[in-house]
Amino acid sequence: MQHEPTYRQTLRHAWRLTWHNKSLWGLGLLAALFAGSFGINNFLGQLITSMSNQGEVVIFYMPNFNYLPGSIPTGYFALSILSLVMLAILVAIIYISIVSKTALLNAMAEYYKKKYAPRLGKIWNKSLDYFWQIFTIEVGRKIAFFLLLFIFGLVWVNLASTESAWGIIFTSLLLLITLVIALVIASISIFASGYVVIDNQPVKESLKNAYKLFKRHFLVCLEVSLLLLFIDFLLLFVIAGIISLFFLPATALSLVAAATSSPLLLVFGIIFTLVLLIAVIIIIGAVYNTFYTGTWMYLFMEMHHAGILSRVRDFFKRFFK
Repeated sequence: MQHEPTYRQTLRHAWRLTWHNKSLWGLGLLAALFAGSFGINNFLGQLITSMSNQGEVVIFYMPNFNYLPGSIPTGYFALSILSLVMLAILVAIIYISIVSKTALLNAMAEYYKKKYAPRLGKIWNKSLDYFWQIFTIEVGRKIAFFLLLFIFGLVWVNLASTESAWGIIFTSLLLLITLVIALVIASISIFASGYVVIDNQPVKESLKNAYKLFKRHFLVCLEVSLLLLFIDFLLLFVIAGIISLFFLPATALSLVAAATSSPLLLVFGIIFTLVLLIAVIIIIGAVYNTFYTGTWMYLFMEMHHAGILSRVRDFFKRFFK
């Protein structure tokens, strides 16, 4: 009989890993830049944004390049250089983020097997070999989330003004179905990453096995997904509260600056508050992304290990029949 971890065991082990291995927070922070579960990549935040915008697509207008200094050719040349620099920065961020996530997965797998995290230099070099596999899985996850949000937005824009009882019920069902599908996508993607890192499987095979693993342990995956979703909601409220609290010192300093006629004090107060606020949010993001990844990796290691034992046991049963 396979051992299936409970959500209490999973969260407890993930938090122990996160808290006692603070060196992994740096990897969690770097992974969150592109391949993480916190910040602009957070599906929950994107979903709430879509709902607040009534499902409408936000259009970003290109700037008017006629106002670039110099002649038109010079302006386009400057724009080309700027675009190349921005593209290089984007590629560097994606590369560092993917390798950091792979290193984080490797470190967590080692920790759950040996009860200690390996040296970062060792797992970083090892993680370079899996860049393209993890990158493919992450891009696929983002495309799936985008399509899910797009479909949700198309339906939501027609339901935003509906006030009937059936409209409210259908809207609630739509939101629930969207969240469940998102949770399934997130679960399968990280299980697939685990198969790539632990078993060195190609992307197609890892996705197939990840789906089978998720289906076999559907209930515990759903429990953990819902708990992490609840933590997501709590984090949104906590961050909103932190932002409100951090602007209190800036407001006090602005009053003092107005009373003393010191604009320098006002500028210092605003900059200091923003820097401190950004630092706190970065730490929260690093810790949460590490904890989130650790939670799913613990599930994967336990269920993956159980699956191997079951297959070995079944093999010997058939062999000795």
